[in-house]
Amino acid sequence: MEVKKNHYSKTYSFLDINYTAADAGEQERVFLAYGDLLNSFDTSDDVQITMHNDVINQKEFERKITLPHTGDGYDEFRDEYNAMLRDKMEQGQNGITTKKYLTLTVTAANLEEAKQKFVTREIYMRTCFQKLQSEITALKANERVRILADIFRGANQELRPITASEFRRCGEKSLCCPDYFEFKKDYFLFGEKWARMIYLKHLPSSLSDNLLTEICEMPIPAVTTVNIAPVDPADAIKVVKRQLTAMRSNKLQKEKKAQQNGVYSEVINDDLKQSLEEGEELLSDLTSKNQKMFLVNLIVMITGTSFDELESSTEKIEAIFRKHVCTTTRAAFQQEDALASCLPIGNAGRLPIRRTLTTESTSVFLPFNSKELSQHGGFYYGLNSITNNLVIFDRTSLSNANGFILGCPGSGKSFSAKREIVNAILGTQDEIIIIDPEREYTTLTQNFKGEVIYISENSKSHLNPLEISLAEYEAGEDVISGKYNFFLSFFETIMGASGISPEQKTIIDNVLHEVYHEFLLGNTKEMPTLRDYYEKLKAYSSDEARSLAVSLELYVNGSMRAFSHKSNVDTSNRIVVYDIKDLGKQLKPLGMMVVLENLWDAIVKNRARGIRTRIYIDEIYLLFQSQQSSNFLFELYKRARKWGGIPTGITQNVEDLLHSDTARSMLSNSEFILMLNQAAPDRDQLGHLLQITDTMMDFVTGATPGSGLIYCGQNGCLPFKDDFPTDTKLYKMMTTKFGE
Repeated sequence: MEVKKNHYSKTYSFLDINYTAADAGEQERVFLAYGDLLNSFDTSDDVQITMHNDVINQKEFERKITLPHTGDGYDEFRDEYNAMLRDKMEQGQNGITTKKYLTLTVTAANLEEAKQKFVTREIYMRTCFQKLQSEITALKANERVRILADIFRGANQELRPITASEFRRCGEKSLCCPDYFEFKKDYFLFGEKWARMIYLKHLPSSLSDNLLTEICEMPIPAVTTVNIAPVDPADAIKVVKRQLTAMRSNKLQKEKKAQQNGVYSEVINDDLKQSLEEGEELLSDLTSKNQKMFLVNLIVMITGTSFDELESSTEKIEAIFRKHVCTTTRAAFQQEDALASCLPIGNAGRLPIRRTLTTESTSVFLPFNSKELSQHGGFYYGLNSITNNLVIFDRTSLSNANGFILGCPGSGKSFSAKREIVNAILGTQDEIIIIDPEREYTTLTQNFKGEVIYISENSKSHLNPLEISLAEYEAGEDVISGKYNFFLSFFETIMGASGISPEQKTIIDNVLHEVYHEFLLGNTKEMPTLRDYYEKLKAYSSDEARSLAVSLELYVNGSMRAFSHKSNVDTSNRIVVYDIKDLGKQLKPLGMMVVLENLWDAIVKNRARGIRTRIYIDEIYLLFQSQQSSNFLFELYKRARKWGGIPTGITQNVEDLLHSDTARSMLSNSEFILMLNQAAPDRDQLGHLLQITDTMMDFVTGATPGSGLIYCGQNGCLPFKDDFPTDTKLYKMMTTKFGE
């Protein structure tokens, strides 16, 4: 965009980062990195940092976040969920969201030269923002017009795409600008709104780095812009030296005059002494401390629907400045120039009132507060504890979606898992598998017509461990080899310390081929069972075979025969819960092997159908007590991504989990970890394992139920809180509180 002759501008949006909640060391790192970014700009450049507090676009919100109707019988729950999301959005900053932009203006003889300069600047800018753990995105022409339309016509204003020919004849102005401006002494009107420009007039000798944060956290529609113009280092040093010379000369004159009047020189004006000290310090910074000089101003555009609202909002913003011992002015008779300098179009020089600051002083106007997570198609996890904005995140956007939900008893682990499950049911086609040791998911599953499979010695639910997919066999898959690995582990479990000899391994394989022979030929539609396997095995006369048969008999004819029957449950249901609450200690190792085998079979089948499988394992630490189950989980977490699996381990026994090297490895390689209230020892170990600062880990110390931290791999950490409405049907099916 050509702002004026030989001046071209380009606007970038950038992501916020966790600064407010970071510890002192991290804040210092960010502060210095931001200073490096400012120092990178050329003296012919102009930079605008703009923060736009704007109302949320309702249509965009509906499109990105709410769950559309599908006519599957659950639209009632979608309406309830969407109503909750809308309410949470309003609970934030009154439906206000902050968008952040950097506008760079370069000087060039023509457009081609300007493009080359932007390419060069952009390379270093991207590097600097990566160091800040943020990223920038160059905005297209239509996106820049959208910013102006949001400011002047509102976020809900429809805006059609503008063609290149319309841009050439400046046709975009009719779409994004108001019909008129009426400028008064210290405010102006446009459309149906009142607006006022104020700017920073005087700064204190020291200033906190959270000034911009406090302004942006006000639930007031406003545009805040910091205009930054680098000064040539040589010119800067000349100016400072000239000023120092003038002040020293002034000091000498005052000292002479004082001596003539018989007055000690110590009574010379304190302001002059302070100015001299500041000037000498500034010269030292410019010459030996990697500091540059910048011409800076800070302008705020405040809007309201009435004059009274404008006055009230102005007073609130001015109160923030007064809190930081800053003086502002309402830009009397300069409203138009201040507006032009505030808008993110690169016309920063219209308001010539600027302060001279060093790199370090300019960096105080940090535009960072807290990282936000708001992804299209993501799940709701709560509100950002710092900004109160919705936390909407899509785990599948991570390089691996493996996850854990960790927290003390009563911290809201099961509820958090169920909330994610409900979101998956209502908003995706993903299939859900749950391993439930405490019978906490039955009500939820039954409400969504899922299948609950009770695994125990006396259960009427039966799982056939020999179940295979005929379709996979016909597609060329070697289904028997997969079952062979399962049966090896099966016999290793039931035979205990005696182990399996090479001869017995061969027998196990031979019997498997025999028991499937007629079924795979199509001569029978009856799926073979463990009893059929046992009968085939008994036909072998060798000692090795008899030993296998004796070990197996307890699980076919004895009291542990739970898995010797044909399957009578629907494992193809979209939601399957394996209830293992009544699974006895003796049968538990074998029972878990059968459950996990069925789980993996479901993942394989769903992958062939192009459907993801979400696996939730409650009290996952129990599975690490068995070597076979522990090995399966390790392989599941290692292979799940390629097979469309999204495993989630849930536990309150974090200490027990961290004692397992396998579990620690799984934790450190998982990119999604939702941490609720933690005991102090667990908190310290988790912080060290995941490299999370103590300041961030404070959010999981004494946290209220449903509050804590979300760790999202490269997206970093985000503190969150969730107070799900208790007067909803969804809450009643998800809660595990006694008496509810």
